[in-house]
Amino acid sequence: LKIFSDSDWELLLTVCNDLSHRYPWQTDAIVLQALTGLRRTESFQLKKSDLKYWETPKVLTNKAGQKQIVYGEIHIRPAVSKMGQEEWIPIIEPIQTWLMQKDCLGYFVQHKFK
Repeated sequence: LKIFSDSDWELLLTVCNDLSHRYPWQTDAIVLQALTGLRRTESFQLKKSDLKYWETPKVLTNKAGQKQIVYGEIHIRPAVSKMGQEEWIPIIEPIQTWLMQKDCLGYFVQHKFK
């Protein structure tokens, strides 16, 4: 998330919102790529079953030593991963907020965390 300035985020979200009626799931995948660092192929091949929410959010320490609330994980299957290995991306606050707003893959309505 640090590679984008606030104005970059505003521009990205504005453009994606403007184009979302013409390319609904593609614009969602682009925003998800920006939030998570997923590759295009990986984000386009996500399935509902790849999104794992935990019953209770966990507080974990990231590599920079900062504590973050993690709500679950996005599973990248080996068949989809560039390296051919299973990968997991933590669902942190910005990702969780966006997923809830978009009701991605029709899955997140039942998983609301405060």
